[in-house]
Amino acid sequence: MSGDELFEAVKEGRRALDRYYTPDPVALHLAQLVPAAPTWRVADLQVGGGAWIRAVRELGHTGPVTVADVDPEARGLDLAYGKDDLRVVSDRADVVADLVIGNPPYNQAEACVRHALEVAPRVAFLLRLSFLGSAGRVALFRERPPVAVYMVSPRPSFTGGGTDSSEYAFIVWDETAAIGTRVDWTEIGKPGAKRAWCKHCFGRGTIDHCNGLAFRPRVCTCTGFDWRASCD
Repeated sequence: MSGDELFEAVKEGRRALDRYYTPDPVALHLAQLVPAAPTWRVADLQVGGGAWIRAVRELGHTGPVTVADVDPEARGLDLAYGKDDLRVVSDRADVVADLVIGNPPYNQAEACVRHALEVAPRVAFLLRLSFLGSAGRVALFRERPPVAVYMVSPRPSFTGGGTDSSEYAFIVWDETAAIGTRVDWTEIGKPGAKRAWCKHCFGRGTIDHCNGLAFRPRVCTCTGFDWRASCD
């Protein structure tokens, strides 16, 4: 963050370096909506408090993890120290991943999306709903349309107090999937089957997830195609 951006953040009452960390229950709930193989290379390049990495680990991920943050004091960076399967990078260009997940800073969201799509075929970000409505981002969405947009309810709280004043969406890009954007709603803390999209029917069918404790085979109702037969 530049000096001017820091000044604007302070003037608007935002925390320096946009230190608004995603609560662990929110990250865990949303991470279940991303169909990810346990051995994928996962990156969170705005790791903040580390909630997203803890979430994918809790969901059974065992592959390598890369983390970075513009804030050298971000608590999530400590997750990687002394562990062979986690690494911290200072140069985000030095990243190759199968999935980039996280909650990028408010004032750098588009740049973070574009960069993530250059280093990974799959990106899943928690973003303000207004991110979808900006005229300046029409080119981004036409060039790199997401495969799924999950409206998040209720509004998350990033301060430990009341909920945020903005609406949020969990937006997923998968450049290995068929073209088409599915819109759905997800309720934080509500039990029930989670759902993912199908590459063959653009999300018109449904794919039931397991209970979130392990990745298991699933079948789409569109054709009965076994979406991932060996995901355990």
